[in-house]
Amino acid sequence: EKTINVLNRIKTEIAFEFTIVGDGLERKRLEQLAIDSNLVDKVNFTGSISRNETFGLMKNSDIFIMLSKKETLGLVYLEAMAAGCIVIGTRGQGIDGIVIDGENGFLTSSSDEEEIYQTIRYVMTLSGKEQKRIRKNAKDTVNSFSDRAVSKKYYSNICAVMQGNAVDE
Repeated sequence: EKTINVLNRIKTEIAFEFTIVGDGLERKRLEQLAIDSNLVDKVNFTGSISRNETFGLMKNSDIFIMLSKKETLGLVYLEAMAAGCIVIGTRGQGIDGIVIDGENGFLTSSSDEEEIYQTIRYVMTLSGKEQKRIRKNAKDTVNSFSDRAVSKKYYSNICAVMQGNAVDE
């Protein structure tokens, strides 16, 4: 709801399309909000689609926005980062341990509409060079969570502990 309200403010400043994926209890209300905000030509509702279709949408998108009060760590953020999206997530909901504001994505409030507006508008007006930097940092972040990278770090930690125990004996 807050994102649609913000996009209603931005619609005269910046061209955009906004896609909402999924079916849920709020869909009908959000569709009506899009109609009431005169955003029918800018806001698309896909309904429930496959994971592959969702990832395809991400790959063809510039920005991924998920403002939530209940996410502890949405893997969808990492999927969006891997797809090359600039991510906007909710501060204080678990993803802020991975998304570093202004470095590999952006964090905002889930309830402060003015802060959400400022964040979305800022991201939508980033220079191409800045977008490229953030996308690269995001992909580097995702790569650091690969099976190989995590296993290597785990192995290094075990070796360090083992060496520490040997020294203590």
